[in-house]
Amino acid sequence: MPDYCCAYNCRNCRSKATKAAKITFHKFPKDDQRRKEWTESLRRKDFQPSEASSLCSEHFTDDCFDRTGQTVRLRDTAIPSIYNFPGQFKVALCEHAYALTTDLDALKVRIMAAEATRDYKDKSLRNSKAREARLQVMCSKLCHKLRAHNLLTGRVRQQLDRIYSDHCYRVGNLV
Repeated sequence: MPDYCCAYNCRNCRSKATKAAKITFHKFPKDDQRRKEWTESLRRKDFQPSEASSLCSEHFTDDCFDRTGQTVRLRDTAIPSIYNFPGQFKVALCEHAYALTTDLDALKVRIMAAEATRDYKDKSLRNSKAREARLQVMCSKLCHKLRAHNLLTGRVRQQLDRIYSDHCYRVGNLV
């Protein structure tokens, strides 16, 4: 039996298309308190989740996921917060999220979560830049080898010039 997302106005169900889009499905937690928090966040009147009820990953923020292993898992503190409610409900859901809370412990938790997210994004950006630099060096070496063996035709050379518009990687400057 396929999994369907039980969020309002969400049409996602487990299929090849959702798998290709990297949309994952997550069952409601067994812990009564967390299950209640998830149910309240749905804002569906008289909704009681069954054992088969699930939500898709589009209703969770990025920091709710643990992507360290092969399987994408939700963190224990994850609560769905992204929904496509009709206009009159959108304001009620926000409840002035821009206002600071007077609960210092809750504020500290929010700050720590934001810092952790920033650190994760910074690390991902550094890794991406390093990967790009390695690929550029590898492509540059490949162009040198192609040129050394006279395998670089005019058309290929023009295409490489378009791809590597940066002057230090232009095929013309690799001589």
